[in-house]
Amino acid sequence: MNLTPYKYVGIHHAKAPNEITKLIYRAKFLQEPDAVVEIAQRLSEHLRGILFDVIVPVNTTKTKTSLPLALSEQVALLTNKALLKTGLKDQNKTASRQLFGKRVLILDDVQTTGRTMRKAVAAVKRAKPEAVYFMAIAKR
Repeated sequence: MNLTPYKYVGIHHAKAPNEITKLIYRAKFLQEPDAVVEIAQRLSEHLRGILFDVIVPVNTTKTKTSLPLALSEQVALLTNKALLKTGLKDQNKTASRQLFGKRVLILDDVQTTGRTMRKAVAAVKRAKPEAVYFMAIAKR
């Protein structure tokens, strides 16, 4: 199930970027912790009623910061759910066996083409979870 609640408009491509776009920019590029917390709070509200056991951030490239990881940490705190930082490996091609029988929430920042989502969901499904949910903050 894809749970992408917001629309993302590139900060440099829009005359008037929306509020979530500004928050993503502040969290991802300016590395403002309060922006990460605010986004996590919004995501947690959207997750009410979704039954999941563990949060797995998408495996991002080796960059200075990982917004999916930072958000996953905050959402795990807010929802009192387990976080498996290494649930996905090899650019989302393989998933941890620890996901077997679990209800898994895969978390990403922005969904553009859906490629990362498809790879991550396929990898997690090979681990035989009970259920798989994918959530990105926003979709381009």
